[in-house]
Amino acid sequence: MKKITLFVSFVIFSLSSLAFERSEPRDIVLLWNELHNFQRPHEFRDLYASRVLFYGKWRDGQDCYLVKKKFLTPDFSQIIISDIQLRYFSGDIVKCDFEKQVKYKSKVKTHSCYLLLKRTGGKYYIMGESDLETDAKLGVSLAFLGDEKRGSIKVTTLLIIAVPGLLGFAYYFFVRKKPIKPAAIVKASRDYLVSYESSSQRSSTLSLDEEKGRQFENWVASNFDQTYFKVIEWRSDKYHNGIYAEASKYPDFEINMTTVSHNTNFAVECKWRRGFSKNRILWAEDYQIDNYREYEKLSGKPVFVVIGIGGVPSSPETLYVVPLRHITSRYLTYEFLQRYIKRRPLFFYDAEKKVLR
Repeated sequence: MKKITLFVSFVIFSLSSLAFERSEPRDIVLLWNELHNFQRPHEFRDLYASRVLFYGKWRDGQDCYLVKKKFLTPDFSQIIISDIQLRYFSGDIVKCDFEKQVKYKSKVKTHSCYLLLKRTGGKYYIMGESDLETDAKLGVSLAFLGDEKRGSIKVTTLLIIAVPGLLGFAYYFFVRKKPIKPAAIVKASRDYLVSYESSSQRSSTLSLDEEKGRQFENWVASNFDQTYFKVIEWRSDKYHNGIYAEASKYPDFEINMTTVSHNTNFAVECKWRRGFSKNRILWAEDYQIDNYREYEKLSGKPVFVVIGIGGVPSSPETLYVVPLRHITSRYLTYEFLQRYIKRRPLFFYDAEKKVLR
């Protein structure tokens, strides 16, 4: 029975790696969307490839950035209103199709759009950007993409890795009667035991609420793109007999954002709650709020409260990002939080406006 369980676990792990790899193109699309709303065109320079099929014309990536710089104004905003469909082609190219709704001043319009992403040096860059209406007017053809890979690049990669592994596991568990463990397997087993013991120790020393809090912190941290963001301080809540590190009373994270034009820090406090009670949540005690405000005043770094509601800590159903300076009570109502709802998990910081979204 143990052998079957281990074999099934390996299959599940292999398939989950496919989902993880497929998330990267979607993250690029979400970041591209966020940059429009922040009116931060200079960030596009890190997203565009050297040559881009930009609304029907091949342009230099630098030219695309200049177009964005001229075009984007505070009157412009956009949201993605559909799922992002991924289609894979040869040459490590992914076509991302989606619907977006654009608002300019009082006008609202919906477009069927796409981005072409090309993987170079282990990272995706935008090599194409347009919408179907523009392509139809200009007679643009994407025939150069060739035939779509129905199984996708990532599935092929998965098969190359997984099939030999699955066969090896099947042979090891079901054919050989007395398998001899190679040194690598022995080492991996020891590493797993050390990891398991460490996890067990942590679980025994943390309360259930503390463990949930840590899981939500992990989820929040994972949604900051490491290209731009670095967690430079991750404070622990550990204490013993009333003795604790002074810094632990401050926000969970201090994060640095480094871009072409900015190098700045801000802080994040993470709170996960199962749901609303009488249309509100108790997000913190008064003394905790005083500590966060003290930190913001002394450090000069803005503090943001990231609140997850429902679901599980590692995958909240609803997410809110509230500037500490906007909070006046330890209770936050449902109506108040709706002004700060976050539609996408990926975070981005507007250093000029001091807004985390």
